[in-house]
Amino acid sequence: MALSGAVAGALMVKARQCEKGEEGSVGAARPGVVHYGVAAAVIAGLSVAGLEVAKVLALRMADWQTPGLLAALISGVIVALFAGIGGISAHLMLKADPVEARCEELIPQLHGEFQTLSTRALNLYRQCGESMQKLPREPAREELARTLQRLTKDAVELSRPTGPESRPSSKTTP
Repeated sequence: MALSGAVAGALMVKARQCEKGEEGSVGAARPGVVHYGVAAAVIAGLSVAGLEVAKVLALRMADWQTPGLLAALISGVIVALFAGIGGISAHLMLKADPVEARCEELIPQLHGEFQTLSTRALNLYRQCGESMQKLPREPAREELARTLQRLTKDAVELSRPTGPESRPSSKTTP
């Protein structure tokens, strides 16, 4: 039961990811490996707990002489309820968009106009992500998302300092 609950947890996360579109989610959080593991563990544990609750409830219903079909239905609903509660983890603990994470890492290292323009590029990237969420999922949207991700990431990476001579020096010349 725990194994089937773990598989269900991982599938819930994957279904949530497919629902949004993996490449089409510009500027949005995405699930990572840890996310899949936590969802699998939570739903596995809750499925086992739900099974135990369903067993106790089935014994009580047997005392009340409940028809077998009704008892099986109620037991199934209990297990599904516990697995559904575990599905909440499919919506939590998302990691940041990789382009946003890289840009946020590089922008503090930049100075002057490079920092201003890179910050503006990241803000525009986020606005485009919000606008793209309204578009229907189709191949053109996926390609547009990939292009936007590549352009934003490349623009910010090109403006980063590469060597010691590109960093502002603390020495002043007379």
